[in-house]
Amino acid sequence: MPGKVSRTHTPLDPADANVMDLFRMDGMVAVVTGAGRGIGAAIARVAGREGATVIVNYGSSKEKAEAVAAEIVAQGGKAEAMHADVRSAESVQQM
Repeated sequence: MPGKVSRTHTPLDPADANVMDLFRMDGMVAVVTGAGRGIGAAIARVAGREGATVIVNYGSSKEKAEAVAAEIVAQGGKAEAMHADVRSAESVQQM
């Protein structure tokens, strides 16, 4: 029927393995700032789950960042907590 929209299949249907492969991060490095808590921690976890090596950057929450990195590693990913003040180019370069 012309004009009818199918609601059974969307372009990002999770059942379509090829589409889900678009989200894989194998071989990538993700530097996630503020990753010791909140949204940053959630982004770091997803990046790790999807195959990225994750740098869990923190400014003052060392213990929380280390816990996020440990969680990623425990789930089979690669992660390391690193301190850097992202407002400072020198600090970022040392990271």
